[in-house]
Amino acid sequence: MNKDNQGLESFNTEAFTQAAEDFENPQWRAAANYRNQNYEAAAQDLTGIDTPDAHYNLGNALAHLEQYEAAIEAYDTTLAQIPDHADALKNKAIVEKLLEEQQQQQQEQENSESDQQQEQQDGDQQDQENQQQSQNQDQQQQQDNQEQQDGDQQDQEQQDQEQQ
Repeated sequence: MNKDNQGLESFNTEAFTQAAEDFENPQWRAAANYRNQNYEAAAQDLTGIDTPDAHYNLGNALAHLEQYEAAIEAYDTTLAQIPDHADALKNKAIVEKLLEEQQQQQQEQENSESDQQQEQQDGDQQDQENQQQSQNQDQQQQQDNQEQQDGDQQDQEQQDQEQQ
């Protein structure tokens, strides 16, 4: 029994890990890896195979890996060869929606991070202003204390003169 036949037996019994190890045919190996949810291996197996089905299956694997732009390209390649490929049309539409949602989330996250940075900068600036104000108050207090001491010293000198 050849390796692909052994792989097919394993595949038919849903032993997908074993099937992926047994298959020599990369498309069959990709199918086993895909069924085993090993989407990265499935994508690797399908890369370089130029058939509509291989591109379609590659699109599915890439979609599971959240590589939406690459998945759309794979579906487009299938659709260029079979324009009415219903599953490719349907999956492409789903992945385009997922890509749009992903981009919106990234934009929201970037906006949130930008807002947090601005809040941090505003807080830092407020801290600096508060620190400067505190230093100014300390300086004013020192100046007032010095003036008070000078005044007390003058009063003492005046009293000393009067006593003489």
